[in-house]
Amino acid sequence: MDFVLGALDSSALDSVKALPQLARVLRVLRVTRLLKFAAGLQAIIQTIMFSIPSLANVFGLLMLIFFMFAVSGNFLFGPVLQGDVIGELKNFGDFTSAFILMFAVSTGEDWNKIMFDCSRTEEDGCIKG
Repeated sequence: MDFVLGALDSSALDSVKALPQLARVLRVLRVTRLLKFAAGLQAIIQTIMFSIPSLANVFGLLMLIFFMFAVSGNFLFGPVLQGDVIGELKNFGDFTSAFILMFAVSTGEDWNKIMFDCSRTEEDGCIKG
């Protein structure tokens, strides 16, 4: 059925063209039938389900830490000059950009260049941000 619907090229059957994607999703969901036969897989899924509330608490704490560092970075490094990494999207000019910059630092993306950008001055040839 997937091959037949994928081969259809008629513009009148545009609504039918979504059926191959639905068939692919249903094919992936067939794996859930294995849950009643595999006790080990049931245990893993049950452990994941029990850990979700704890993960929500950890996520909330992480967002609180991001919030505190974004606000303090906004006050301390708001007038930072633009550099290699600090630009229009990632900067300390407003809260949203500071939050994005905190997320980038937490992933390890160019954190050393961000520290270098924060230490630069106008004498180094930087443009005021």
